Amino acid sequence: MAYPGRRLPFAVQHGRPGEAPPPRVVRLSDNRIILGGAAASGVPSEIPFSGEGPAWENEDLFATMAALNAQGLPFQYQPKEWDAPDALMAWWQETGRLTVSFRAMSWLAPDRWLITTIEPPVIGVFGWTGPKPFGH
Repeated sequence: MAYPGRRLPFAVQHGRPGEAPPPRVVRLSDNRIILGGAAASGVPSEIPFSGEGPAWENEDLFATMAALNAQGLPFQYQPKEWDAPDALMAWWQETGRLTVSFRAMSWLAPDRWLITTIEPPVIGVFGWTGPKPFGH
């Protein structure tokens, strides 16, 4: 995970081997936010949002993701998806829309996960000069 402009060290929570991960935002698909680990916790498995414009400019998506963040759900790292939940949250931080931290979830192995708290970036940290267009 690369989050430019963030100060180290990151706060990290490690799951124990075999421990079930918490409910989390897994990915976006067809104007739906897909949640994982939700069934056992009473959280819905998906949440619809209006499909107006690109994901990074979508007001309904931003409001819903910000509300999920306020509830403490982590956003899963998806390295092969340019509009992955954690990438959107990081970009919204970089542009100043999201002014609070979020938690990113990644996997160390099929049964081992970790959650990293990502604070908003600071100009100059690790050479960060400010936001670039989304996806770059």
